Amino acid sequence: MWGYSTSLTPTITPKPVRRGRHLTGWEHQGATQMPSHRGEGKILKETRKRNGKEYTLYAWYMEIGVKPDGTPDRIAIRRKNRNDLIKARREALVKLEQGEPLRKDNTTVESWLLYWLKEIQKPRLRPRAWHGVQSNLKCNVIPHVGRHKLQDLEPQHIRFMIKEILKSGRSLRTAEIAYNNLNKAIKDAMKEPNLGLKTNVLLMVNRPKPKSNSQDTGAQKALPTGHGRQQKPRKALTSSTARAVISTSVEARDPLAVRWATALLTGVRQGECLGLTLDALDLEEGKFDLSWALQEIPLTRRSDGKRWTGDVYPLEAYDTAAGFEIRPLYKAMCLVRPKTNDSQRMTPIPEPLQVLLRAHVKAMAPNPWGLLFVAPADQKLVKPGTPIRSKLDELLWAEALKRASAPDVVLHAARHTTATLLLEAGVPEDVRMAIMGHSSAAVQRGYAHADIGVKRAGLAALDNLIDAEVIDIWEEDLPALEAAPGEVIDAEFDEEFSEFDDNYDVEKAEPFMQPRTVSSPDAWRSLVFQTAS
Repeated sequence: MWGYSTSLTPTITPKPVRRGRHLTGWEHQGATQMPSHRGEGKILKETRKRNGKEYTLYAWYMEIGVKPDGTPDRIAIRRKNRNDLIKARREALVKLEQGEPLRKDNTTVESWLLYWLKEIQKPRLRPRAWHGVQSNLKCNVIPHVGRHKLQDLEPQHIRFMIKEILKSGRSLRTAEIAYNNLNKAIKDAMKEPNLGLKTNVLLMVNRPKPKSNSQDTGAQKALPTGHGRQQKPRKALTSSTARAVISTSVEARDPLAVRWATALLTGVRQGECLGLTLDALDLEEGKFDLSWALQEIPLTRRSDGKRWTGDVYPLEAYDTAAGFEIRPLYKAMCLVRPKTNDSQRMTPIPEPLQVLLRAHVKAMAPNPWGLLFVAPADQKLVKPGTPIRSKLDELLWAEALKRASAPDVVLHAARHTTATLLLEAGVPEDVRMAIMGHSSAAVQRGYAHADIGVKRAGLAALDNLIDAEVIDIWEEDLPALEAAPGEVIDAEFDEEFSEFDDNYDVEKAEPFMQPRTVSSPDAWRSLVFQTAS
């Protein structure tokens, strides 16, 4: 009689869903809002059907963030009993305040590694380094632990992975690399709040420790690496051995004799030496600019799934991260920036090496890219006159060592040799670091930039690596490729490299790759010295 409703249940008008930390609207048809404590969000009463019968659930929704696509990320807790739902809601709010995940993530190790490779690791690494990490994970990690959920990964799974890698015949070093790559991926996963990963199980397992192959041990025996392969030692060559390598190469009229002398006398890296161009060479000032390095870049597939054809590929053919700077030369061979910012440097040329370089430039056949060193004609691994692949360079280095009766060491030992000889000659550490292009925080605190004159004085200690008789031999009988300037050299190639075309398509190349027009050897030599000066 006072105008009140005779119903004991209040009538509530449904409101639309709105964004916020707690959802206060309806998500399902038939949901009824129930009263709750202030600040804890609303409880919904949902009516559902199963096998023709209706039943009731109590539900609570909360927005916990935003998905990568920008849509709200929500969780829902449902219980048959309202009091059970209130208890579960309070537990969820406590977890939220303590920073604990409200839902158990179902991301597997495989799905995370594939995402980590593409989105996180690829922008960090250079193309070949990234390709190596990808290959190691897909061959040695994902097959053994890829199916496990990331949050369920346990130390026993890591031990099983290491055991299986060794059981397959691979080396301890391969197992160590797999361990290291997975360790980095797990560390990055712990930084992702949506994954809810709090523990790195890799830290609970001993890292595989292969036998050390340090250059300081003096060991000359090759180490087994699994599958019957042998790892060559990295021991630095002595000064007498280095001198023998240079002299025997010159006497044998090796087209790459100057390439070996450049590596031993200046310590440049393999890619830096093979990527030297006439434009980077200054014979008047006696220095060269190491701003680019030659490297074989991994390739993608075309949109139709086929391989790329021709001599010059478009930029989209190269599997690189966005912003990685490359200059395509020939097929997969490209000029890239050196390893670090400190690697981009001006390096002086010792006087004996200047003489050899002048003679080499006079004798060399032209190439469309102006490279100082190209594949010689007396081999069938790659097309003569094209950029030198690293494998071919290593094979020819092994022949040079065998010719000089030198220890069979890796090509990088030439760089170790330069560093060791500079150290023995008493060259200061900061000058050695500037010559070699190393980056070190401890050394950087002691100097900003080493003057070119200081570098030249340091490298002068290595002048005795080239005998005067060797210089005379090189100047009297200049070696040259067996081809006239601009002529394409035809040869029989192995089936593995049969896809190389006979003609170089210069129209597809960038302007800096266009070949120079040369009418005669004399004209070519004059152009060379004009460019070098």
